[in-house]
Amino acid sequence: MRRLAIAVGIGTVFLANVDASAFTLAVPLLHRAFPAAPAGQLSLVQTGYGIGFAALILLGGQFTDRRGPRWPLLAGLTLFIAASLVGAAAPEPLWVYLARTASGAGIAIAVPAALSLLLADADSTARRRRTGQWGAAGAIAVGCGPVFGGVLGQLIGWRGLFLLAAAPATVMLAAALLLPAVREPTGGPGRVSGTVLRRPGVPLATLANALVGAGIYALQVMTGLALVGGAGLSVIEAGLVMSPASLLAAFTALRVGHLRDSRGTGIACAVGGALLLAGTGAAVLAGRAAPLAGAAAGAALGVVGLGVAATCVSTAAVLAAGPAIGRVTSISQVARQAGGAAGAAIAGAAIGGVLSPGALDSGWAVLAVTACLIVILGMALTRSPARMHS
Repeated sequence: MRRLAIAVGIGTVFLANVDASAFTLAVPLLHRAFPAAPAGQLSLVQTGYGIGFAALILLGGQFTDRRGPRWPLLAGLTLFIAASLVGAAAPEPLWVYLARTASGAGIAIAVPAALSLLLADADSTARRRRTGQWGAAGAIAVGCGPVFGGVLGQLIGWRGLFLLAAAPATVMLAAALLLPAVREPTGGPGRVSGTVLRRPGVPLATLANALVGAGIYALQVMTGLALVGGAGLSVIEAGLVMSPASLLAAFTALRVGHLRDSRGTGIACAVGGALLLAGTGAAVLAGRAAPLAGAAAGAALGVVGLGVAATCVSTAAVLAAGPAIGRVTSISQVARQAGGAAGAAIAGAAIGGVLSPGALDSGWAVLAVTACLIVILGMALTRSPARMHS
């Protein structure tokens, strides 16, 4: 049963990331289906998901800490499946935005429970290892999502992205039904947010998660528009172009533990930000003469850099959490999704209603500023008591 719990925990994280990465291609697909809608406005597909996630993640963490992981996991997956089916039948963009918001809310309830299953009864060494596995599962999902989404998007259209999300969620729900209902011990429910935010390292790790989330969501908006709209690829071709970098990010997530132990979480986070900055520079400098090469370079370096940074800041939050794992995870995920919603919205606003090389450059500029802030905050993390050494 313990192996099933770990599998469900990793599987739910995989689901959350494959869903988010598949919807990287939703903006160009929706732009084709609804040409009257401004390209920048369609980024609400990503923003709505982040808003729904941020709205309920704290509740999901508290629910997990008080009742154990089984019931929050069942509730979150059920809501996610229902929202995905509604989205697949949506008649217009408004319903797509609402369905994605509800999907984000469902995943918000399920993710703290999944992480609780994954890290239950683990010492600090096992937590580092499983957190790396958690990051690798997410990065592999990010690599698979665009391919699966591209195939279904090409064959079925944007509705296929919702069906892609519903299918593995149903499998996770069936597996979760087999788990026993176990109440996790907690340190008491009162005023948890203020208490855990005073733990050493938690505030800085929370801010770092917000910046990384902004980068991830803005990059999702940019890569879909740059590869499909700017470079003229099909959604399948765009998914295949993005996949090698995502798989490299998965490998990096497994290996970054060595760098984290020897040089500090903050150094690794700063390296990730520097890679993202290099990617934005390559996208802008090469994008005019060779749009495909520029977009591919920006996507590749961005995905790897953010994969490194995301794994590091997640680990910093988990290891700073102590016994309040559900609540600290919830707070850090609120920060990541709120930052992500802001990043997608700002990138969409920078692009505007007409897709052009200049508009894409504006979107990449948003990512460049985000990358600089990640580098700065990564260096700040090196002076934080939350940095972890072996």
